[in-house]
Amino acid sequence: MADIDPSEQLLALGERVRSARRAAQMTQVDLCGRAGIVRDTLSRLERGETVDTSTLVRVLSAMGIRIDLEKTQLRAADMRRKYAHVHHDTE
Repeated sequence: MADIDPSEQLLALGERVRSARRAAQMTQVDLCGRAGIVRDTLSRLERGETVDTSTLVRVLSAMGIRIDLEKTQLRAADMRRKYAHVHHDTE
């Protein structure tokens, strides 16, 4: 299984939430009003800090976004690079 850095994932998630909010032409105040949260919470989410999953769902729902989970896979070249230290040629 691929090693996934949780802090990188949180940062990426925060950036995507911010981008989606801006694409919807919503301010943080607008989105907070729709989601029923305070601005500090949305700011933390957009900075990639930890928030409750229920908060994330409320924010996404307020923007009309549904969560779609997908498994990530490493490409073969990435696998070779990642595990080069354990690769043994028997030929």
